[in-house]
Amino acid sequence: MIRLLFFKKLTDATCGYRAFKTDIVNNKAVKWQEDWLWHYQFEYYIYAKALKLKYRCIEVPISMIYPAAKKNYSKIKPFVGWWEMLEPWIKVGVGLK
Repeated sequence: MIRLLFFKKLTDATCGYRAFKTDIVNNKAVKWQEDWLWHYQFEYYIYAKALKLKYRCIEVPISMIYPAAKKNYSKIKPFVGWWEMLEPWIKVGVGLK
């Protein structure tokens, strides 16, 4: 989905390390203080805006090590948390934000 919306090949848009230049928050096109950006949306919104505005973005892969029991390895709540992660990508990708 990210590849189609942003014309950028990302191997994993939700995991890895990201660093942004501070000037992205000074860009008038980046409305990072909006009320809907208070949970998981914020990080993905900044990433999506960086891609949309053609900031240089480089992936740095990391390895995830999950507990053997596979219990409680994520704080993300199913459905609600998943939507919070997808919402910024969709809104920025189709031009709503």
